[in-house]
Parts: sequence; C-alpha cells; structure tokens
Amino acid sequence: MIPFELTEPNKFDVSDAEKFSEYSVRINYCQKTEVYSKDGFRFYGCISVVHQDKEIVLNVFKHATEHDLAVLESYITKIQNGFWNSFPWESKTGSNGVQFDQVTLGSKGDAITLEIYPCTEKHCVSFGKHHLIEPMEYEFGPIHSADFQIGEKYRLTVFKPHHEEWLIDVSVGGPLTATEAASFNSDLAWLTAEVKKMNGVS
Repeated sequence: MIPFELTEPNKFDVSDAEKFSEYSVRINYCQKTEVYSKDGFRFYGCISVVHQDKEIVLNVFKHATEHDLAVLESYITKIQNGFWNSFPWESKTGSNGVQFDQVTLGSKGDAITLEIYPCTEKHCVSFGKHHLIEPMEYEFGPIHSADFQIGEKYRLTVFKPHHEEWLIDVSVGGPLTATEAASFNSDLAWLTAEVKKMNGVS
C-alpha cells in the first residue's frame, strides 16, 4: 500500500505512543497540492504531527478519494498503537516557526472510489467537511444541500448546483386537503424567504 513497511512495535514503542491519545486530529483539505504519481506510486496526502500543539493534521491532496482518506485515518490508529518508528518522518519548520514531523503517503495502482470535494458553501449541511463526486464531475463541483420541510404528502428540499443559486425542489405525493394545502403554502412561503436570504436577495 505504501512505499515503506510497517514493523511490529515493541513494548517501549507502544508505551511511548500512549501520548498520542491526547492529540487532536484535524483534516486539512489542500487546495493547491494535488494528487501526484512518482516511482510507480500515487501520493494522495500527508500526515503532520505538531507536538507543540498536540495535534495531528491529515492533509488531503486535491483529487484524493474517499478510500485515500480512509487509509490516512487508518494510519492515525497505527501511530496511536506504537508504529511511529515505521514511518519515514521528516522534521520540518512552518512559516510561523513551529516545528512538526511529516510523512507523505501513497499507494500503488489507480484511484479507488469517488473523489473528495471540500465544501465551502456555508449554508450546506456538508460545510467544513466534504462531498464525494465522480472524477469527471470535479470541475463542475458538487450539488449542495440545505434544509427541507416534510409534510404528510409533500417534501420541500433546498439544493444548489455548485456554480448556481439555491433552489427549491417541490415534491407532492398526491392530492392535498385544505388543511394540508395551507400547511404546504405556509412552509413554502417560509422556505422561499429563507432561500432568498441565502441567495443574497432582500
């Protein structure tokens, strides 16, 4: 899977690794560094360990996949279980003067599963996380999703194609009684006002 081998840790490695249980884990979606190939391996991300801040950062390269992220996360478990010395760490110093250890990770073969697309749309339910999309659709971006209202016989969904405005999708499952129609109209009016705000329309 990676261009180095994991060696079973000894009891001292395991004991020393207990400190990592106190480290926080953060995912950083790289916007400039893209997945690249070298010497038969496909590199999709790197792990940075900032001991000063007790933080482990998963740097996910642009065009990395869901599978790549899962593998990166699995390596965190390895680190916590004492495999620290198996990784070819590089000591680095950030532009802010903070020192950290870093390892770039890759695997042989082509990409597996859907690609990760970081979500920066503040009204989307995936904001701050990511979407999963087909590689051929990356340049078009994901479909964002926001709030919705559900009645007995209707559903109102708010969504947004990446480069367009927020829209409302209306689905009615059958005839509505007068009471249901009134509820539908009320929900639609409220949601319409909210979507106008999301689109910056007063």
